[in-house]
Amino acid sequence: MSIVSGIRPKIVKIKKIFYKNEDKIILTIGFILIALISFGFGKISNYSLNNPSLEINDSQVDFVENFLKTENKTNEGKVLSDASKTAVSANKNSDNKNDKKEKQLVGSVKGKKYHLSDCHNVKRIKPENQIWFSSVEEAKKQGYEPAKCCHPVK
Repeated sequence: MSIVSGIRPKIVKIKKIFYKNEDKIILTIGFILIALISFGFGKISNYSLNNPSLEINDSQVDFVENFLKTENKTNEGKVLSDASKTAVSANKNSDNKNDKKEKQLVGSVKGKKYHLSDCHNVKRIKPENQIWFSSVEEAKKQGYEPAKCCHPVK
């Protein structure tokens, strides 16, 4: 009983402090909640702006097409699924300007760094400023160095 009787005056003291400063405590909690909600909305809006929709590049289509070829060899009587048909038709309809399909590395005519073709920084290079390389040696011959962001083969 001595423990309970020792705690009781402390609880009463805390209640008095709370009731005395109730408006300040509620105001502080309100500010904290508004700040957290604003932060959350900011993160959500930034997330949706910086994450583009799904993009399928030529190397992914090639992978699916090669997979389907090997599957067709092993499962010759089966019908292709809708997703498989879509992937194959996307490959047939893809636009191969300047044979970019065979090229693996991308640089900018305004800079001296090259990136892997699927690097997120390639999207920042305007198409008219892109220069494509089929090998590291080709890029180095033209004075380009590997970018640090995507760690292309050195």
